[in-house]
Amino acid sequence: EGAAGARGGAGPRGEDAGALEFGREFADEQQYLACSYNEVAALLDFREKSSVLPKVQADNAVFRKTKEQTTAFNKIESDDARDAIKERLSKVDPLKGEPLFHSFEVAQIMNLMPADADEAYVIIPSLRTKPELEADTLNRILQEVHNLAA
Repeated sequence: EGAAGARGGAGPRGEDAGALEFGREFADEQQYLACSYNEVAALLDFREKSSVLPKVQADNAVFRKTKEQTTAFNKIESDDARDAIKERLSKVDPLKGEPLFHSFEVAQIMNLMPADADEAYVIIPSLRTKPELEADTLNRILQEVHNLAA
């Protein structure tokens, strides 16, 4: 139902990922942060190995499939790399006093690892709406992200 929003057009509930509009359920960005595949994989590993929480059933198809998908698409191998990339992408813009990237954009950059600004602008349309994010600046940031991921 909200898939149109993921493609950059307004969805039936006013959702538009290109405009960073995700519906009222996600209005509080501090409460609902987007996660990268690596972060979801870490949560699933924790859940699977937890001695406090009830054991995940080995035949839980949804859990198993989700774990397979996060492993298949995860482009960041280590927790240290993930943390360093997240920290870099969450830096506060000194001119605006707020992070340059929305948590959704951080997760998208971490998941998709665009090679350069041109690719990033195409696959993460909301980046085009930031006048302070010129191609040179974005290219430099993406290069840092790739270096941290290596």
